[in-house]
Amino acid sequence: MNKLNIKWYSLDNILKHEAQYYMIFGERSNGKSYAVDKYILDKFFQDGEQFAFVKRYEDDIKTKYMTEVFTPLEPYILETYGYRIKFYRGTWLAYEDGTEGKISECRVMGYAFSLNNVNRTKATSYPNVTTILFEEFMSIDCTYLPDELNLFLNLISTIVRYRHNVKIFMLANAISKYSPYSEALGIRLHRLKKGEIVTREYRDKKGFVTRFAIERSENVNVFDNNQNTQKIVYNNFGAAGVGQMITSGDFEVHAYPRRVGNVTFDELRESKDDVIIGKKHALPFVIRFEDYFYRIYLYGKEKFILGFREVDVKTINYKNTAYIINGVQHIKGIVNITNLAYYDDDNINRLINIIVACMRQKDFVTLTDDDGENVVNAFRLSGITLK
Repeated sequence: MNKLNIKWYSLDNILKHEAQYYMIFGERSNGKSYAVDKYILDKFFQDGEQFAFVKRYEDDIKTKYMTEVFTPLEPYILETYGYRIKFYRGTWLAYEDGTEGKISECRVMGYAFSLNNVNRTKATSYPNVTTILFEEFMSIDCTYLPDELNLFLNLISTIVRYRHNVKIFMLANAISKYSPYSEALGIRLHRLKKGEIVTREYRDKKGFVTRFAIERSENVNVFDNNQNTQKIVYNNFGAAGVGQMITSGDFEVHAYPRRVGNVTFDELRESKDDVIIGKKHALPFVIRFEDYFYRIYLYGKEKFILGFREVDVKTINYKNTAYIINGVQHIKGIVNITNLAYYDDDNINRLINIIVACMRQKDFVTLTDDDGENVVNAFRLSGITLK
């Protein structure tokens, strides 16, 4: 890997924090997976300890994908330990170089699991598994399994049982600011600085503790290396939002409409035909998630078109604010909508139905792509599908 003269990601810093969970996210292709894969393989060959490899869907753990997981490390395994590895029926197997690799000659290294089939694993024990790796815990479009966090915790419980010698790694590229995992921890991952590590500790009523170490990995500038002297990349596609994020290592932001029909955001905002909860001169309606507020501009001529724009907290009238993330806390003075499909207020409910209909039909514009990303993800996390 060092042929490119790049300082790849290392686990050294985060492992200094004694924790049960190590959550690592950041720039694409910076060596996160390589570092953890090397760690779990070394644990097996040096200490005989097995691993569990977790993905969201069963399709993701099919043989054609899993056979490639450790391909970058095969030369290292062969040179260091004299073994070759293969994937067979949900398990990784190791066999000595020079043998035929028959099943009877293999050692079980680890197991593949999918969250959507957790129930199939409950009757089995895995006493030799001391490392669990959950790949891609962030979803690029905020699409998660129903009750996914509990599915994940059930899988952890099945594997760990009553032991306390297991390390759990959760990896992701910086592709989405929100997930049920960060929400449960009460941490805003996108607010961490690159290279920053934070720790969290949670105790239950009996005093049992779970510790988390959470790292936003530093950029390793994978495109800036001694072989790319002309600084050529393939992702600068004009104003496309995602392209810039791939190079910078920032959170991905997709492109959102700047014009619907003949209406731009600024024309929409300045229109005298703005409709706010069915009344032209009512106070602006605002949605809130986290510490961000977005004013909704509604335009009602031939069809409904709406726009979102982030606004300052000082300009907000809380009586017309909807808190739209699925949250358990109640903020005084704010309409706390835990299920956006219905709210017991005719005006608010009517407006939400219009908003969702417009967003599903792509009849909305935003001032910036970041505004669009935040608002769309907020609705998705509230249980509203926008496809």
